[in-house]
Amino acid sequence: MELINSKKFLIGGHRGSPKKKKENTLESFEQAIIDGADFIEFDIRSTSDGELVIHHDASSEGLKLSETQLSSLNSVSYKIPKLQKMLELCKDRIMLDAEIKEPGIAVKAVREILNFYSVDKFIVTSFYDSALKTVKVEFPNVSTGLLFDDETEKNIEKRVRSLKPDLLLPHYSIFSKYQKLYKESGLKTIVWTVNDEKDFKKFWQDEKVLGIISDYPDKAVTYSS
Repeated sequence: MELINSKKFLIGGHRGSPKKKKENTLESFEQAIIDGADFIEFDIRSTSDGELVIHHDASSEGLKLSETQLSSLNSVSYKIPKLQKMLELCKDRIMLDAEIKEPGIAVKAVREILNFYSVDKFIVTSFYDSALKTVKVEFPNVSTGLLFDDETEKNIEKRVRSLKPDLLLPHYSIFSKYQKLYKESGLKTIVWTVNDEKDFKKFWQDEKVLGIISDYPDKAVTYSS
């Protein structure tokens, strides 16, 4: 199966399967695979010593990741996984949606992913225009997706024309506002974070939607069966 050209409606696990296991951990990613998700959405950041790790927020238990060495992060209440460990776990088992949380790490992150994954099995997404521009220049065969929500939707039409992403990833709450954008751009969407059965079925029936990202990938798989 290819991600961006999939003929199947895709179910993504939001940071794994966060309602069963702690988000953005190897355990959560393993659970998403068990739950039957088609892909995993996860967040990439860097530590002060240049290690790529998976974590949503800039800080963890008072420690700012970009100012802390990985060895010091091992003192937090759970183990923040390295990107490499996640890729080793997931290779040949599930597709990926890699969100770049810091524009400066985009090239390094994509190179790491390409050590494990072919370009048809993952996408690179970000809220940061500069990250997507960099990926487009350095890795023209890698598919990119622009994330946006009600806080980051300003000038979205202009940004889409400039960035030329391969996918659009709107938050579910603003999906309906951009019907003209989807039509004019001709781009498919992956909608996040879809947790309600009614919302899921609405998006499942929309030809503009390639898939959804959910905190409950197991339930979403059930809804689509």
